[in-house]
Amino acid sequence: MNVRELLASIGGASRIAEDCELTVGRVSQWQTANYIPRAWLALLKARFPLVQWSSLKMAKSEAAGRAAAKPKQQKRKEARIIRLQQKLESLRQS
Repeated sequence: MNVRELLASIGGASRIAEDCELTVGRVSQWQTANYIPRAWLALLKARFPLVQWSSLKMAKSEAAGRAAAKPKQQKRKEARIIRLQQKLESLRQS
């Protein structure tokens, strides 16, 4: 189970953000990086003891998780650019 799946199983980013007094954006960064900082992980383990924490597969660090996510983000960005170019071309032709 990755960080996104884990957080979804305990209520999602909004609930975690509210419980931990964080922004939803910060919790989303954990999901993107597939990494929860040690202090927050300890807090979540204490708060949700019934979760199967042993099945959590995280990146070794936040930086490593972000580096792994970059190719996916790049592909999405390229796909958006292509769609915008196609839309622009169709507008020019009409």
